[in-house]
Amino acid sequence: MRWWAPLLLPVSVILSGCEGMQSTDKARQARSCPDVVYARAEQLGVDRADIEKLVFSRIRGGSSSGDDGDYPLLGFNAWLNLQSCDRGSMVIELTTSCAIRQVYTRGGCRVPGIRHF
Repeated sequence: MRWWAPLLLPVSVILSGCEGMQSTDKARQARSCPDVVYARAEQLGVDRADIEKLVFSRIRGGSSSGDDGDYPLLGFNAWLNLQSCDRGSMVIELTTSCAIRQVYTRGGCRVPGIRHF
């Protein structure tokens, strides 16, 4: 495997996670979502070097708009795997325009000042 191959997965996951954004400039927003997440993590005292992996997942809900069962996009969850967490993640929930809704931790991950579920 080439030395740069592991770097491709997080970038491709980030961009594919944001591809459903409702915007005329999807490429610009796809780049801005990770920037928003990294900035918020830093504000909460999480060093960027502590972030092992950032993965986006879509939040869908409501009723289906078509026969294909594709539900409306409501936003995104940014899952941050931190080196300082044995198990679990920090989650930053975002709107479709990358505004932050809430921040919390899951599993064995604890960050001072952040709610845990």
